[in-house]
Amino acid sequence: FNILISTFMKTLLPKVFALFILVFLTSKYLARPIFSDLNPHIVINEIQTAGNSANDEFVELYNQSANPLTMTNWKLTHKISNGAQSNLVSTLNGTIPAYGYFLIAHPIGYSSNTIKNIGYSSSSYSVTSDNTVILYDQSNLVIDKVGMGTPFESEASPAPQPPANSSIERISHRDTNNNALDFIINNSPNPQNSLSPVDPPSVSPSPTIQPSLDPTPSPSLEPSTEPSPSVSPTIIPSASPSIVPSPTPIISPSPTIVPSSSPLIESSATPNPTVNPSPSISPTPIPSDRILFNKFNIICKLQYSAKQIARFIFYIPKLTCTSGQ
Repeated sequence: FNILISTFMKTLLPKVFALFILVFLTSKYLARPIFSDLNPHIVINEIQTAGNSANDEFVELYNQSANPLTMTNWKLTHKISNGAQSNLVSTLNGTIPAYGYFLIAHPIGYSSNTIKNIGYSSSSYSVTSDNTVILYDQSNLVIDKVGMGTPFESEASPAPQPPANSSIERISHRDTNNNALDFIINNSPNPQNSLSPVDPPSVSPSPTIQPSLDPTPSPSLEPSTEPSPSVSPTIIPSASPSIVPSPTPIISPSPTIVPSSSPLIESSATPNPTVNPSPSISPTPIPSDRILFNKFNIICKLQYSAKQIARFIFYIPKLTCTSGQ
């Protein structure tokens, strides 16, 4: 048994370790942001941190998809500038219409005439300067994130910090995963809820081809003032026909038909075609995630588990070995 363990450590363990390093590097450098404009989803569309009072605030969501999207057991949080995170809405449920809105606001301080869809889970919760607002789904995956001012984190560069009675709002609902490029200051905040008119993305019209107003002139024909000369026909007299006597026909003797002998048809034997055997097709080996070590009577299985860190998903390999049956 010690010999088997020693052989495994010397020959197979380096290969297993090299495979682990390869999988780790592949998952690290091929990871990409979960959401963007290429994958329509729910985004944080507008944020107001203060209005008529310090708690006159709201967070507006927008559905980029052409279909209604339902949130079940989602949550909305915020991080302050030192990275401490706390809830705004601990359990977020609701349906956003296609290209529609969903309004979340402070339960007491919010003062707009537009009715909120849901309030913060507590009146003590609040979004302030240099905060990051984060939307999570039921699996605790980050759906969208917006950092303002000088936040602890943001998508690429942060959005500007809105002053009182102003908000930050997405430009045409776009999401390039860069808060600085996606948001601008809105000096006239306009919160919208799920009953507000939907706002589908605008489609640029096809250019209209204008016809030319200067037609090409056609040449005009000017009639001639001089009369055309008349041509008098020339009469050609016809010659009197002369009668030519018909010659006496000469009767030629009929030729004698000599019968020809029938040709001898030789039958040729039809050769039998040579049939070449069809080549045998070698089966293509099917890859498997199982590794069989016949010498040691050990079967190993390679599995992967998904882990998310920030906006990246990593696939971590796990090698499980058992004795063969």
